[in-house]
Amino acid sequence: VMAVVESSRHPECAASVRNEMQRLLADGKEFPTADMLSREQAPQINAYVSELLRLYPAFPFIISRMAETIVLPSCNATIPEGANVISLLGLDQLDPK
Repeated sequence: VMAVVESSRHPECAASVRNEMQRLLADGKEFPTADMLSREQAPQINAYVSELLRLYPAFPFIISRMAETIVLPSCNATIPEGANVISLLGLDQLDPK
């Protein structure tokens, strides 16, 4: 679903991916093989899928239990050992830096 949304937002990227897929299937194949979709054979498709997964991760968050107490230097907050910490992967991946 999000691939369709991003394709409508960036039609030039969608056209590049479509052209690459047409090139891969030029010899009459109906579906690409795994070899055809390698980074070397299909760099645009791989870049597009990687960017989609960066923006919209398959697992949007993970929950971890702290193995030891830590202090966050940026805000001087303490996270105690055994505390559950939720990391929102989608937000982490949006940082432009």
